[in-house]
Amino acid sequence: MSLWVFPWVVSEVITAIPVFNGERYLCATLESLAAQGRRPDRVVVIDDCSTDGTRELVRGCDSIRCELVRNETNLGLFLNLNRALEYAAEAEYFHLLLADDCVRPNFIECLVDSLAAAAAPSLAYCAYDWIDADGQVTRRAGGNGRFVASEISRRDFLSRQSALKTVSVGSVVIRSGHQTLPVKFRSDMPHVADCVFYAELAASAHQILAFREALCEIRRHSENATSRNAKNLNAWVADEWRAMRCISNLIRESNWRRCIRGHYQQCLFAARSRVKQQWTRADDPHFACQIGVIVEHETSWHHRFLAAGAVLLRDLVKGKNLPTDPR
Repeated sequence: MSLWVFPWVVSEVITAIPVFNGERYLCATLESLAAQGRRPDRVVVIDDCSTDGTRELVRGCDSIRCELVRNETNLGLFLNLNRALEYAAEAEYFHLLLADDCVRPNFIECLVDSLAAAAAPSLAYCAYDWIDADGQVTRRAGGNGRFVASEISRRDFLSRQSALKTVSVGSVVIRSGHQTLPVKFRSDMPHVADCVFYAELAASAHQILAFREALCEIRRHSENATSRNAKNLNAWVADEWRAMRCISNLIRESNWRRCIRGHYQQCLFAARSRVKQQWTRADDPHFACQIGVIVEHETSWHHRFLAAGAVLLRDLVKGKNLPTDPR
């Protein structure tokens, strides 16, 4: 049976899991926490008014003790993520895990140990493998087999985020030091809110550490937010450009470097959008056309020309990109 952990108990490691109708995958998520060599002191599941068997599943979990918190009304994904962030102030180390993702047995031990000498706030993250709805690995991240963290400069981390090479939510442990985090998830750009959140967190972080090994698994399936956002023109296309510019503004660099970055980002955005047009043109030519309208509004002709050449060359060398998350 599930055990409740009283909120005033001091915790070193808290894993918070926001969920809405997560019955299908949540059991595997909880089992992955139960299999940790170092378990979190608290697992808090924040249920956003689920209508399936999520609550019963959490209450019946006997592999790891869980605390079930129920929202009075449905908040939506990002307000529920922000409610989960409130638990960072109750822990020395805070881990936010989505209800359809999993962590591998040494995840918490490796990331928490790497942050032992870091001041709060700091963060550590790892690579991750993609898995499908059945838990089968569809893309591997690789690694060097050393399980040693390397320090990443703020500038390098923000540069990657500004190119949308983002860390994934479940792959990050934050040393919050029993303090409220300085940033929250934005609700106005759903496809890239995680990318912006970790960039804004890194901008105020004392230290950023990275593991090359895939210590967690991110699940892709037709019901998750990324798949749903692919049907939303603003979320899937326009918000990417907004996020790239927003994150770039966090990078301290000279004017000429900023100018070069601006040109690179226009080319990158045009190239990403061109690939999305390839994905959608056969099934929805109007949608593909609308992507082009947004790109023409945000980029110049020579950036689009360079992007088209880059995509064509990539297609000739590697073949056309398959419709998976380009991030």
